Amino acid sequence: MPFITDRDLLMFEPTLCRDAGWVAATLARGTCTLSSGDLSIAGVDPGSRDIVAGQLVVVSAETYEITAVPGGGTAGGSISVSLPRPSDSGVPIPPADATGLAQVLTFARHIEAAHEIILQQLGIAGMTAADLLHESRITRTANIKLVEACVALELIFAAAAGASGPASAARQRSEFYSRRASALAAIAAVEYTGGPVGTRIRLTTASRQLLRG
Repeated sequence: MPFITDRDLLMFEPTLCRDAGWVAATLARGTCTLSSGDLSIAGVDPGSRDIVAGQLVVVSAETYEITAVPGGGTAGGSISVSLPRPSDSGVPIPPADATGLAQVLTFARHIEAAHEIILQQLGIAGMTAADLLHESRITRTANIKLVEACVALELIFAAAAGASGPASAARQRSEFYSRRASALAAIAAVEYTGGPVGTRIRLTTASRQLLRG
């Protein structure tokens, strides 16, 4: 499972849905009512659309993060949304009430590809839950999350650049996030629980190093 969700990308790119939303997957679209942080989309059952917390919703050109889907199971059921928060553990920040067109988006395909790249660099891709170094045993991921977000943004803007050419702003941003991911990787590491005592895997631009003790 990826270390990040769509909402983590907004910390780097608050206007991501405006600038590259067309490469995302659209999970739902329709007229909506937003009141006190609860969003209802006409005719849409959130529970049947694979809509989950961490994804994004654009309402009248404003992007919000989905914090919960308590209304799944009924058409027009509600989705809890918030203004982008510094952390997904923060208290939701209800946006202003609004009506208009809503579109639920996810960059899950790019995030999953970025996650696979990270696992390969860590040397733990393909491990099963029984392996001591399986990703499910990782307890500290803060630095790796930053790297994964940058790799995902590199892939997103590379996809967006496909329609605008090699000299486009999207291509430049893709290259920027490639460099930033490499810089962050030099100091990134993950830590484990349940494995060898003190196990850490450090991610670098050229190699990985397993540290014990």
